[in-house]
Amino acid sequence: MPLYEERREAQRLHALHQYNILDTPAEDFFDDIVLLASLACRTPIALITLIDSSRQWFKAKIGMQAIQTAREISVCQYALAHPDDVLVIPDVTLDTRFENNPLVHNTPYMRFYAGVPLVTADRQVIGTLCVIDARARALSHAKQQILKVLARRVVAALDTRSEVASLHILSTTDPLTSLYNRRAFNTIFAEQFVSAKSAVKPLSLILCDIDHFKRYNDTLGHPAGDRLLQSVSAALRRGARGSDFIARLGGDEFGVILPDTSCDVAKQLADRLRKAVQAQFEGEPAVTLSVGVADIQPGMKNRSTLFSKADRALYEAKRQGRNRVAIECDESAHGGKGHAGK
Repeated sequence: MPLYEERREAQRLHALHQYNILDTPAEDFFDDIVLLASLACRTPIALITLIDSSRQWFKAKIGMQAIQTAREISVCQYALAHPDDVLVIPDVTLDTRFENNPLVHNTPYMRFYAGVPLVTADRQVIGTLCVIDARARALSHAKQQILKVLARRVVAALDTRSEVASLHILSTTDPLTSLYNRRAFNTIFAEQFVSAKSAVKPLSLILCDIDHFKRYNDTLGHPAGDRLLQSVSAALRRGARGSDFIARLGGDEFGVILPDTSCDVAKQLADRLRKAVQAQFEGEPAVTLSVGVADIQPGMKNRSTLFSKADRALYEAKRQGRNRVAIECDESAHGGKGHAGK
Protein backbone atom coordinates (compact mmCIF):
# COMPACT_ATOMS: atom_id res chain seq x y z
CA MET A 1 0.00 0.00 0.00
CA PRO A 2 1.49 3.42 -0.97
CA LEU A 3 2.45 5.74 1.89
CA TYR A 4 -0.35 8.18 1.07
CA GLU A 5 -2.96 5.43 1.21
CA GLU A 6 -1.50 4.10 4.47
CA ARG A 7 -1.77 7.56 6.02
CA ARG A 8 -5.34 7.98 4.78
CA GLU A 9 -6.31 4.56 6.12
CA ALA A 10 -4.72 5.38 9.50
CA GLN A 11 -6.79 8.58 9.66
CA ARG A 12 -9.93 6.66 8.76
CA LEU A 13 -9.34 4.03 11.43
CA HIS A 14 -8.59 6.73 13.99
CA ALA A 15 -11.94 8.38 13.19
CA LEU A 16 -13.72 5.03 13.59
CA HIS A 17 -12.04 4.17 16.88
CA GLN A 18 -12.82 7.61 18.31
CA TYR A 19 -16.47 6.58 18.45
CA ASN A 20 -15.74 3.60 20.76
CA ILE A 21 -18.59 1.81 19.03
CA LEU A 22 -17.02 -1.48 17.95
CA ASP A 23 -18.30 -4.58 19.78
CA THR A 24 -20.93 -2.63 21.71
CA PRO A 25 -24.36 -4.18 22.42
CA ALA A 26 -27.35 -3.65 20.14
CA GLU A 27 -29.15 -0.31 20.44
CA ASP A 28 -32.74 0.36 19.45
CA PHE A 29 -32.03 3.40 17.29
CA PHE A 30 -29.61 1.58 15.00
CA ASP A 31 -31.87 -1.48 14.89
CA ASP A 32 -34.71 0.77 13.77
CA ILE A 33 -32.55 2.23 11.00
CA VAL A 34 -31.82 -1.14 9.41
CA LEU A 35 -35.48 -2.10 9.70
CA LEU A 36 -36.48 1.09 7.87
CA ALA A 37 -33.81 0.49 5.22
CA SER A 38 -35.02 -3.07 4.69
CA LEU A 39 -38.66 -2.01 4.41
CA ALA A 40 -37.92 0.97 2.16
CA CYS A 41 -35.80 -1.05 -0.27
CA ARG A 42 -37.76 -4.29 0.11
CA THR A 43 -34.65 -6.34 0.80
CA PRO A 44 -34.41 -9.22 3.29
CA ILE A 45 -31.04 -7.98 4.59
CA ALA A 46 -29.97 -4.56 5.86
CA LEU A 47 -26.80 -3.80 7.81
CA ILE A 48 -24.92 -0.99 9.49
CA THR A 49 -21.34 -2.06 8.88
CA LEU A 50 -18.22 -0.55 10.42
CA ILE A 51 -14.99 -1.33 8.58
CA ASP A 52 -12.06 -1.98 10.91
CA SER A 53 -8.51 -2.87 9.83
CA SER A 54 -9.23 -6.56 9.27
CA ARG A 55 -12.98 -7.03 9.63
CA GLN A 56 -16.36 -5.50 9.01
CA TRP A 57 -18.50 -5.49 12.15
CA PHE A 58 -22.26 -5.08 12.15
CA LYS A 59 -23.59 -2.51 14.61
CA ALA A 60 -27.11 -3.41 13.53
CA LYS A 61 -28.44 -6.12 11.26
CA ILE A 62 -31.60 -7.66 9.96
CA GLY A 63 -31.69 -10.89 7.98
CA MET A 64 -28.09 -11.81 8.83
CA GLN A 65 -26.88 -14.22 11.51
CA ALA A 66 -23.18 -13.31 11.55
CA ILE A 67 -22.01 -10.38 13.67
CA GLN A 68 -18.97 -9.68 11.48
CA THR A 69 -17.00 -10.93 8.49
CA ALA A 70 -13.41 -10.66 7.37
CA ARG A 71 -12.72 -7.37 5.65
CA GLU A 72 -11.19 -9.14 2.66
CA ILE A 73 -14.59 -10.54 1.64
CA SER A 74 -16.50 -7.36 2.43
CA VAL A 75 -18.36 -5.70 -0.44
CA CYS A 76 -18.77 -2.59 1.73
CA GLN A 77 -15.01 -1.91 1.65
CA TYR A 78 -15.36 -0.80 -1.97
CA ALA A 79 -17.53 2.10 -0.84
CA LEU A 80 -14.78 3.61 1.32
CA ALA A 81 -13.14 5.51 -1.52
CA HIS A 82 -16.39 7.13 -2.70
CA PRO A 83 -17.92 9.08 0.19
CA ASP A 84 -20.51 10.89 -1.97
CA ASP A 85 -21.83 7.94 -3.96
CA VAL A 86 -24.22 5.07 -3.41
CA LEU A 87 -22.49 1.86 -4.42
CA VAL A 88 -25.11 -0.15 -6.33
CA ILE A 89 -24.26 -3.57 -7.77
CA PRO A 90 -27.36 -5.03 -9.46
CA ASP A 91 -25.78 -8.49 -9.82
CA VAL A 92 -22.54 -9.23 -7.97
CA THR A 93 -22.13 -12.51 -9.87
CA LEU A 94 -21.31 -10.42 -12.95
CA ASP A 95 -18.57 -8.51 -11.11
CA THR A 96 -15.14 -10.19 -11.29
CA ARG A 97 -14.17 -8.72 -7.89
CA PHE A 98 -16.59 -11.14 -6.23
CA GLU A 99 -16.31 -14.29 -8.32
CA ASN A 100 -14.75 -16.24 -5.42
CA ASN A 101 -16.52 -14.42 -2.59
CA PRO A 102 -18.07 -16.83 -0.04
CA LEU A 103 -20.89 -14.36 0.64
CA VAL A 104 -21.93 -14.88 -2.97
CA HIS A 105 -21.55 -18.66 -3.17
CA ASN A 106 -22.76 -19.42 0.35
CA THR A 107 -25.19 -17.86 2.83
CA PRO A 108 -26.54 -15.22 2.29
CA TYR A 109 -26.08 -15.97 -1.46
CA MET A 110 -25.69 -12.29 -2.27
CA ARG A 111 -26.74 -11.14 -5.73
CA PHE A 112 -27.83 -7.54 -5.21
CA TYR A 113 -25.95 -4.97 -3.09
CA ALA A 114 -26.43 -1.26 -2.39
CA GLY A 115 -24.37 0.61 0.20
CA VAL A 116 -24.22 4.22 1.34
CA PRO A 117 -20.97 5.35 3.01
CA LEU A 118 -21.12 6.55 6.61
CA VAL A 119 -19.17 9.80 6.33
CA THR A 120 -17.98 11.74 9.38
CA ALA A 121 -17.81 15.53 9.61
CA ASP A 122 -14.12 15.42 8.61
CA ARG A 123 -14.91 13.32 5.54
CA GLN A 124 -13.73 9.97 6.89
CA VAL A 125 -15.72 6.93 5.72
CA ILE A 126 -16.07 4.54 8.65
CA GLY A 127 -18.54 2.05 7.20
CA THR A 128 -21.83 1.79 5.33
CA LEU A 129 -25.55 1.41 5.59
CA CYS A 130 -26.24 -1.35 3.10
CA VAL A 131 -29.07 -3.50 1.79
CA ILE A 132 -28.65 -6.96 0.25
CA ASP A 133 -30.86 -9.33 -1.69
CA ALA A 134 -30.46 -12.89 -2.94
CA ARG A 135 -31.84 -11.92 -6.34
CA ALA A 136 -30.47 -9.51 -8.92
CA ARG A 137 -32.35 -6.23 -9.12
CA ALA A 138 -32.12 -2.46 -9.46
CA LEU A 139 -32.63 0.32 -6.91
CA SER A 140 -34.52 3.45 -7.84
CA HIS A 141 -33.08 6.93 -7.36
CA ALA A 142 -35.77 7.65 -4.73
CA LYS A 143 -34.78 4.64 -2.66
CA GLN A 144 -31.13 5.55 -2.96
CA GLN A 145 -32.03 8.95 -1.51
CA ILE A 146 -33.83 7.26 1.38
CA LEU A 147 -30.69 5.26 2.13
CA LYS A 148 -28.60 8.45 2.06
CA VAL A 149 -30.93 10.14 4.57
CA LEU A 150 -30.82 7.11 6.86
CA ALA A 151 -27.01 6.95 6.60
CA ARG A 152 -26.77 10.59 7.67
CA ARG A 153 -28.99 9.78 10.67
CA VAL A 154 -26.63 6.95 11.61
CA VAL A 155 -23.61 9.28 11.64
CA ALA A 156 -25.56 11.94 13.57
CA ALA A 157 -26.50 9.32 16.16
CA LEU A 158 -22.89 8.17 16.45
CA ASP A 159 -21.81 11.79 16.99
CA THR A 160 -24.46 12.31 19.67
CA ARG A 161 -23.52 9.06 21.35
CA SER A 162 -19.86 10.11 21.40
CA GLU A 163 -20.68 13.56 22.79
CA VAL A 164 -22.78 12.08 25.59
CA ALA A 165 -19.93 9.72 26.50
CA SER A 166 -17.46 12.62 26.51
CA LEU A 167 -19.74 14.68 28.74
CA HIS A 168 -20.03 11.77 31.13
CA ILE A 169 -16.25 11.46 31.29
CA LEU A 170 -15.91 15.21 31.89
CA SER A 171 -18.55 15.12 34.61
CA THR A 172 -16.79 12.32 36.51
CA THR A 173 -13.13 13.23 35.97
CA ASP A 174 -10.92 15.69 37.80
CA PRO A 175 -9.53 17.95 35.04
CA LEU A 176 -6.12 18.47 36.66
CA THR A 177 -5.20 14.89 37.53
CA SER A 178 -7.55 12.83 35.28
CA LEU A 179 -8.53 10.79 38.33
CA TYR A 180 -12.16 10.32 39.32
CA ASN A 181 -13.63 13.44 40.91
CA ARG A 182 -15.62 13.67 44.15
CA ARG A 183 -18.91 13.15 42.34
CA ALA A 184 -17.73 9.92 40.73
CA PHE A 185 -16.17 8.79 44.01
CA ASN A 186 -19.48 9.20 45.86
CA THR A 187 -21.34 7.21 43.21
CA ILE A 188 -18.80 4.37 43.08
CA PHE A 189 -18.44 4.30 46.87
CA ALA A 190 -22.22 3.97 47.29
CA GLU A 191 -22.38 1.13 44.75
CA GLN A 192 -19.44 -0.74 46.25
CA PHE A 193 -20.76 -0.35 49.80
CA VAL A 194 -24.17 -1.80 48.88
CA SER A 195 -22.52 -4.59 46.89
CA ALA A 196 -20.15 -5.53 49.72
CA LYS A 197 -22.95 -5.63 52.28
CA SER A 198 -25.30 -7.70 50.12
CA ALA A 199 -22.56 -10.19 49.14
CA VAL A 200 -20.98 -10.16 52.62
CA LYS A 201 -17.61 -9.32 51.10
CA PRO A 202 -14.82 -7.12 52.41
CA LEU A 203 -14.47 -3.51 51.33
CA SER A 204 -11.75 -1.11 52.40
CA LEU A 205 -11.20 2.59 51.98
CA ILE A 206 -7.97 4.57 51.89
CA LEU A 207 -7.90 8.32 52.45
CA CYS A 208 -4.66 10.23 52.09
CA ASP A 209 -3.36 13.73 51.63
CA ILE A 210 -0.03 15.37 50.92
CA ASP A 211 1.89 16.40 54.00
CA HIS A 212 2.39 20.18 54.30
CA PHE A 213 0.89 20.81 50.86
CA LYS A 214 -0.10 24.38 51.76
CA ARG A 215 3.51 25.18 52.68
CA TYR A 216 4.65 23.70 49.34
CA ASN A 217 2.08 25.80 47.48
CA ASP A 218 2.92 29.01 49.36
CA THR A 219 6.66 28.52 48.87
CA LEU A 220 6.83 27.41 45.24
CA GLY A 221 3.57 28.79 43.86
CA HIS A 222 0.31 27.30 42.62
CA PRO A 223 1.65 26.11 39.24
CA ALA A 224 4.23 24.02 41.11
CA GLY A 225 1.48 22.79 43.40
CA ASP A 226 -0.59 21.69 40.40
CA ARG A 227 2.37 19.81 38.97
CA LEU A 228 2.87 18.13 42.34
CA LEU A 229 -0.76 16.99 42.41
CA GLN A 230 -0.35 15.53 38.93
CA SER A 231 2.85 13.70 39.92
CA VAL A 232 1.31 12.30 43.10
CA SER A 233 -1.72 11.15 41.10
CA ALA A 234 0.57 9.33 38.67
CA ALA A 235 2.37 7.62 41.57
CA LEU A 236 -0.95 6.53 43.07
CA ARG A 237 -1.99 5.04 39.73
CA ARG A 238 1.24 3.08 39.49
CA GLY A 239 0.93 1.76 43.04
CA ALA A 240 -2.77 0.83 42.89
CA ARG A 241 -4.30 -2.31 41.40
CA GLY A 242 -6.49 -2.42 38.34
CA SER A 243 -9.54 -3.14 40.49
CA ASP A 244 -9.08 -0.08 42.71
CA PHE A 245 -10.89 3.24 42.23
CA ILE A 246 -8.72 6.33 42.78
CA ALA A 247 -10.24 9.79 43.14
CA ARG A 248 -9.11 13.30 43.93
CA LEU A 249 -11.59 14.40 46.56
CA GLY A 250 -10.50 18.03 46.60
CA GLY A 251 -7.37 20.04 47.25
CA ASP A 252 -4.61 17.58 48.14
CA GLU A 253 -6.92 14.84 49.45
CA PHE A 254 -7.27 11.53 47.63
CA GLY A 255 -9.50 8.51 48.16
CA VAL A 256 -8.97 4.91 47.05
CA ILE A 257 -11.86 2.43 47.12
CA LEU A 258 -10.67 -1.18 47.39
CA PRO A 259 -13.39 -3.75 46.57
CA ASP A 260 -13.08 -7.27 47.96
CA THR A 261 -10.12 -6.18 50.07
CA SER A 262 -9.66 -6.79 53.78
CA CYS A 263 -8.04 -4.43 56.24
CA ASP A 264 -4.69 -6.20 56.39
CA VAL A 265 -4.34 -6.19 52.61
CA ALA A 266 -5.55 -2.58 52.43
CA LYS A 267 -2.88 -1.59 54.95
CA GLN A 268 -0.19 -3.19 52.77
CA LEU A 269 -1.51 -1.38 49.71
CA ALA A 270 -1.70 1.90 51.59
CA ASP A 271 1.93 1.59 52.60
CA ARG A 272 2.83 0.73 49.01
CA LEU A 273 1.15 3.94 47.84
CA ARG A 274 2.90 5.96 50.53
CA LYS A 275 6.30 4.55 49.56
CA ALA A 276 5.60 5.08 45.83
CA VAL A 277 5.04 8.79 46.44
CA GLN A 278 8.02 9.12 48.77
CA ALA A 279 10.31 7.38 46.28
CA GLN A 280 9.20 9.71 43.48
CA PHE A 281 10.24 12.79 45.48
CA GLU A 282 13.52 11.91 47.12
CA GLY A 283 15.03 15.36 46.62
CA GLU A 284 14.15 18.64 48.30
CA PRO A 285 11.57 19.56 49.23
CA ALA A 286 10.53 16.08 50.33
CA VAL A 287 6.98 15.04 49.52
CA THR A 288 5.18 12.48 51.68
CA LEU A 289 1.67 11.19 52.34
CA SER A 290 -0.32 10.63 55.47
CA VAL A 291 -2.72 7.73 54.99
CA GLY A 292 -5.78 6.42 56.81
CA VAL A 293 -7.36 3.00 56.26
CA ALA A 294 -10.72 1.60 57.33
CA ASP A 295 -12.85 -1.35 56.31
CA ILE A 296 -16.51 -2.26 56.33
CA GLN A 297 -17.72 -3.82 59.58
CA PRO A 298 -20.62 -6.18 60.37
CA GLY A 299 -23.65 -4.09 61.19
CA MET A 300 -22.25 -0.94 59.54
CA LYS A 301 -25.38 0.73 58.16
CA ASN A 302 -24.09 3.39 55.82
CA ARG A 303 -20.97 4.37 53.92
CA SER A 304 -20.57 7.65 55.79
CA THR A 305 -19.54 5.62 58.84
CA LEU A 306 -16.83 3.89 56.84
CA PHE A 307 -15.67 7.23 55.41
CA SER A 308 -15.55 8.78 58.92
CA LYS A 309 -13.46 5.89 60.21
CA ALA A 310 -10.94 6.28 57.37
CA ASP A 311 -10.89 10.04 57.97
CA ARG A 312 -10.17 9.55 61.67
CA ALA A 313 -7.36 7.16 60.77
CA LEU A 314 -5.91 9.76 58.41
CA TYR A 315 -5.81 12.38 61.14
CA GLU A 316 -4.27 9.86 63.52
CA ALA A 317 -1.46 9.33 60.97
CA LYS A 318 -0.90 13.08 60.98
CA ARG A 319 -0.98 13.25 64.77
CA GLN A 320 1.66 10.54 64.96
CA GLY A 321 4.06 12.59 62.85
CA ARG A 322 2.87 12.22 59.21
CA ASN A 323 4.40 10.10 56.43
CA ARG A 324 2.77 6.98 57.82
CA VAL A 325 -0.30 4.73 57.63
CA ALA A 326 -2.86 4.51 60.43
CA ILE A 327 -5.79 2.10 60.49
CA GLU A 328 -9.20 2.06 62.12
CA CYS A 329 -10.69 -1.31 61.34
CA ASP A 330 -11.28 -4.74 62.82
CA GLU A 331 -8.52 -6.77 61.17
CA SER A 332 -10.00 -9.99 62.48
CA ALA A 333 -13.31 -9.45 60.66
CA HIS A 334 -11.94 -10.42 57.24
CA GLY A 335 -8.50 -11.66 58.11
CA GLY A 336 -6.70 -13.19 55.17
CA LYS A 337 -9.40 -12.37 52.61
CA GLY A 338 -9.06 -10.00 49.72
CA HIS A 339 -6.19 -9.73 47.27
CA ALA A 340 -3.09 -7.62 47.00
CA GLY A 341 -2.02 -8.29 43.41
CA LYS A 342 -1.60 -5.60 40.77
